[in-house]
Amino acid sequence: MNWRGFVSSLEQAAGASVMLYFILMGASVFTYFVTLAHVPETLVNAVGALNLPPLLIIFLLLIAYLVLGSVFEEISAILITLPFVLPIVVHLGYDPVWWGVMNVIQVELALIHPPLGVIVFLLHGIAPEIPMKTIYRGVVPFIVADLVVLLLLMLFPDIALWLPRLIGS
Repeated sequence: MNWRGFVSSLEQAAGASVMLYFILMGASVFTYFVTLAHVPETLVNAVGALNLPPLLIIFLLLIAYLVLGSVFEEISAILITLPFVLPIVVHLGYDPVWWGVMNVIQVELALIHPPLGVIVFLLHGIAPEIPMKTIYRGVVPFIVADLVVLLLLMLFPDIALWLPRLIGS
């Protein structure tokens, strides 16, 4: 590490921090105007009028996040959709902490899921001598494990909630 490398790393860290703050500020403004326009209430009423089972609605939301997470990076996908999705999830009777755990796992799964897994392309960029097929084969166990975890959390939400309940009592 020399002085030039140190300064370069500080510049890169500052650039990443500024980008994150702009995303947070934009999401805050977006959330304010979405709430002001009563969009969450309208969506909750529309979803309630569908008369679908709550687990099916959660499953459809997870599919939507799989698609979104393949295109957006995780912070943007979560911050942009949270004002719409969280009121629906709470209206269905689910705990917001549980949804947060589900949401993070799902968006992270989308980052490695074929065909648009951003992390897979990043790995291929770092090690171009490794074929994409090999990288995708390497992430399959992680995809399966994440899907099993999501299924368990959908069927047994208390798995995600035992620690917050333990701390709260």
